[in-house]
This record gives sequence, C-alpha cells and structure tokens, in this order.
Amino acid sequence: MESSTVGVRRIARNVLLVFYMVCGLLSAQVSLAEYNQNELGSAAGGYLVAVDLLGKTADSECQYMMKGKVRPMSLAINEVRDSYRPADKVRFNNTLASRKWKEDLRQNSEMVAGYIEAGIKDNVSMDVICASWMGLLSGMYAQYETGWIQAQARYAK
Repeated sequence: MESSTVGVRRIARNVLLVFYMVCGLLSAQVSLAEYNQNELGSAAGGYLVAVDLLGKTADSECQYMMKGKVRPMSLAINEVRDSYRPADKVRFNNTLASRKWKEDLRQNSEMVAGYIEAGIKDNVSMDVICASWMGLLSGMYAQYETGWIQAQARYAK
C-alpha cells in the first residue's frame, strides 16, 4: 500500500510541475502582450515613414503606378496616436512637431526625387524607373506595415 502512495505522490508532483511550467509560459506570453510605448514607437516610426514615402511617390512622376495604394498620412497618424495611452499621446504629438521628424519627411522627398533623377540621368525609361522604385517601396512598406500591425497587437493599450 505504501508503494502505491509513493507512486501517486510522484504522479501528483509531476502533474503540479507541468502545471507550474504551463502557468509560467502563459504568464510570460501575457507579459509580452503588455502595453509598451517604446515598442509601439519603434514600429510606428517605420510605418509612418513608409506611408509618407508612398505619399511622396504618389506626388511624383510615378503617380500613375499608385492607383489607390496611398494611405493618407493623416489617417495613419491618427491610427498610431489612438494606440497610445493618453499621457503618451502628448509625447507622440511632440515627436511629430520635432525638427527631426520634419527632417525625416524632407529626406523622404529627396529620396524619391533622387531615385527618379538618377534613373533619368542614366537614360532609363520612366516606366522602368517607376517599376523598380515601386518594387523597392512595396517590399519595404509591407515589412513596416506588418511590423506595425504586430506591435499594435502586442503592445497597444
């Protein structure tokens, strides 16, 4: 009788050990899903720069390739802002008003124009220039949009 009691205790101990391990894993996953303004900010920055590049492209000689692919920057900014807690929205607004953010947007304009000018200088047709630019841009945008969607799911309020 005593040996069966030892066996039951061993099984109970193993069941409790597995239970604690599962609880530990679940709590680790929950903690990964907590609000994190820094992770949101990192993903939001890439996403907003990609949205801005699409907008700048829609205003360039390559606009004919955009056909409804442009997301208004104001909508993207509101989407990002709505993901923050109230106190962090002020910090986000300050970032948008910063000299660095404005410089990033100016560099986006230069990047689009520079790519097109370089192609023209090399006697590449506008169709080829725009197609190659769209290939680069669409891959980059997809990556940053996916990162933003994942960050929202994990770290938003």
